[in-house]
Amino acid sequence: MNHQKSALALAFLQSQPSSAAGVLEQQPIEHVASFLKDVPFKQAAIVLQKMLPQYTARLCSHLDPAIAAAFLSEMEISQIAAVFRHSQNEVRIQVLEQLPERIKLVCNILLSYPETAVGAWMVTNVITIPSDCHVEEAIARLSFLENMISLDTIYIVNRQQKIEGAVNTTHLLKSAAHKSIKSIMETEPVAISARTSLSSVANDSIWQQIECAAVVNKDRQIIGAFRHLDLRRGLQEISNTISEPRGNDPITGILDVYGSCLLALFNTVSESLNVKKP
Repeated sequence: MNHQKSALALAFLQSQPSSAAGVLEQQPIEHVASFLKDVPFKQAAIVLQKMLPQYTARLCSHLDPAIAAAFLSEMEISQIAAVFRHSQNEVRIQVLEQLPERIKLVCNILLSYPETAVGAWMVTNVITIPSDCHVEEAIARLSFLENMISLDTIYIVNRQQKIEGAVNTTHLLKSAAHKSIKSIMETEPVAISARTSLSSVANDSIWQQIECAAVVNKDRQIIGAFRHLDLRRGLQEISNTISEPRGNDPITGILDVYGSCLLALFNTVSESLNVKKP
């Protein structure tokens, strides 16, 4: 295998993932599957998350479940769930079983909501702090939390997990250690029901003031957070469809500029698969 061409192709995947996704979506699905098997998981995932979820779902059906799970594990969980919504039931079950338990659990939660609902696109690994502690304890708790998504806002809950307030991370860190969390928190944070439709919040004025809102269930227990990024991603997904292979369009131009590097790796991988081992 020509290592220089391989390095160029991998650099293209990493630096131009959207363009690479567009190029690969136009290739026969079984060839793309063979190609990606020899691409490092992280670099492949960067491209897969730029593909339409329904295409990635088809791709996973041509991969070994363990390999498909390894690719998906590098993606955001809401994107994984989006892929599973387009997967055949048998494929979804097989790949889910290969995922880490935490990812599997969250995927099942997101998949319990229709794809048009906020709950299907929320992030669930948000930081919450009990309302009966002080600033010093709250800061100490932050150091023990793992796999939590980084948000500017920390949500304050009671012992029933019902949301009571929110505090900006910077404000918390600058507050006096002896102060109670209740004395520094915002008492009426924006909260959205997980069952709310994306279309109903798309033009809501809340996005003029905030980038993220708490997501609650019917008992006002916090179950996640919903970013404007998640809203845009959800709306794009439910409006997208895969087109037929294109001819003279922008993808062709991309292929002219970058495609030789990408297809060089594609071809060398395909050739290596046909070489019989002694």
